[in-house]
Formats: sequence, C-alpha cells, structure tokens
Amino acid sequence: EAGPQYFSLAGEGRVLISCGYWDHTFKLSLLENSRLVQSVRKHKDIVTCLVLGEDNRTLVTGSRDTTLMVWDVVSKNSTVNVPLNTPMSPSLSSPTHAAAAMVSFDAMVAGGGGEGNAAGPIRVNEVPLHILYGHDDEVTYVAINVEL
Repeated sequence: EAGPQYFSLAGEGRVLISCGYWDHTFKLSLLENSRLVQSVRKHKDIVTCLVLGEDNRTLVTGSRDTTLMVWDVVSKNSTVNVPLNTPMSPSLSSPTHAAAAMVSFDAMVAGGGGEGNAAGPIRVNEVPLHILYGHDDEVTYVAINVEL
C-alpha cells in the first residue's frame, strides 16, 4: 500500500520524487506536466521508501534489498562531487582511483546515465554518496537529520 514514504517534493515543490516501481527505480517527475526528469536504478530490489533532507540536497532511499542509499540532489547552477571513472566524470588511468571531480548540473544532464532526459530544476547524482548495509529485512521507512 502506497503511503507518504513513497513520495517527496523537491525543487521548490516543482518536482515529485517517487518510488515503489517494479524496475527497482526511483523517479523524478515535473508536477506541472508529469514529465519524467530522471529515473535512477541502483538498488537490486524495489525501492520501498525515500526521504529528502531539510537541506534539499540529501536524499535517502531504502529498499527490499535491505540497503539504504544516500544521494546528492543537485539544482541548476550548482556543482556536485562525482567519483571519477563514472559515466558523468573525467577518467584517470586507474579505475580504482578514489579522487572526485566537480561536475556542473549541465554536465550531469548532458552525460548522466538516467533513463529520463527532460530538463528539470533538479537532478540526483547517479552515483550514491553512501550505501548502508546490515539490515536483516527490507527497509520500509527512513528518516533523516542533515544537521548531524
């Protein structure tokens, strides 16, 4: 049964972030016309909950795969740290290099790996900042405090 844990508003209330899809994605859609902005698939099972932090930059998703993923939400005219050797960033000779590059919002839209490609006021970095393991069962609800 769908509840508030499946939805969040972002981008000054212009973008709906939703989950619960059979294809293991969470999606960002423009509210004004229902157009898909981005579809992100990194979990290995259905995303069962999500929450956007009060800073409007931190998104956490939980899944039936028993993991939580922390994401960076990026608005226009901002930059984000992206690990090198991802589809959106420059690469180095070593694929295991742990450095990061600053990538602009426009570069994320142009080179980002999501299924959706409509322009929108925000996007989610396709590479999670953190993946949290250790739950014994699916994650059904998540809360966040970005001040900690």
